[in-house]
Amino acid sequence: MWALVFFLLISPNQTSHFTGTPANPCTNGAHMQVLEGFASDSSELTVTCPPPVVCLSGPTYNLSAEPNTGSWSGPGTQTGFAGWFFNPAEAGLGTHTLTYTDANGVSETCTVTVQDSLEPTLSLPTGWCQGDGPLLLDSLAEPLGGVWTGNGVLATPPGTVFDAELLVPGNYPISYTTDGNCGETVTGAISVYPSPEAPTLTALNGLLYAGNFDPTDSLTWLIDVQGDGTLYDMEFNDSIIYFPSWGEIYYVVTINAYGCEAISPPFLVDATIGLPPIQTEAPLSLWLDENGQLQSSMPLDHVEWRDIAGRRIDGPMGPGPWLVYATSADGHAVRVLVR
Repeated sequence: MWALVFFLLISPNQTSHFTGTPANPCTNGAHMQVLEGFASDSSELTVTCPPPVVCLSGPTYNLSAEPNTGSWSGPGTQTGFAGWFFNPAEAGLGTHTLTYTDANGVSETCTVTVQDSLEPTLSLPTGWCQGDGPLLLDSLAEPLGGVWTGNGVLATPPGTVFDAELLVPGNYPISYTTDGNCGETVTGAISVYPSPEAPTLTALNGLLYAGNFDPTDSLTWLIDVQGDGTLYDMEFNDSIIYFPSWGEIYYVVTINAYGCEAISPPFLVDATIGLPPIQTEAPLSLWLDENGQLQSSMPLDHVEWRDIAGRRIDGPMGPGPWLVYATSADGHAVRVLVR
């Protein structure tokens, strides 16, 4: 009856696998290659170990081997009606080595540490943005199978989640409890950060304007050139795109001081968006001479070139057109489309 009780408590967990081809599996030519928890030599020996860390008052764990021609030894190893098992209470506190030896004398070991309690460990992010959707918590704690509690914690079909959208920005404690005699509760925290509102895109006079964003937020533009949903970062951070290409799809992403992002709806550029008018602030004017050199009506303090996507360039490259920003020494400014 004693052996039957331990049979019912068996919970196999950890496995090591050994394969290979030495002539003598215990001596000359033996070699092992460890890969993802599996080690190999010629004996085709597979052993099942307990978890690396167990609780003193926890369950017993099955010990098995294939082929099953030998025996186990070490603290807490016992045999009964159901076979070999490891009893943490018999082994006592500490780190123990369990050894299986087969009929050929080939042996392999398991290492297990027995503790008086198993404090869970959490891997929570320090912060979560309101617009990032629910955070799945189940994989963020060890051991698995415990219970999460706290504001914003919900049990859903995919698993337990932390839903920042239900909360106002702030810092929220999140607790995780494991059951049983070895169970404990550990508490972490997640800061909820505000996400920016989704920006908007508006076309006017051949320009594409980003709107509905906080002036302190940073911007980045994305483009879907192929129309297949593959987005490319244009590495452009102004709020206006100059000369957007027909047939291409643009997005703008806003990023606030917390690193939280929001993306605009897609904007398809069609032929209704024409080139922007040339804007000049007299008396400063700009033009290209017959040699393609930039000329101005007065000395310039600053000149900035942009390509048709609005990206900054060192100077006129390719067929154009280009957009030139310039300021004179006395403060006049001009934006001119040059070809």
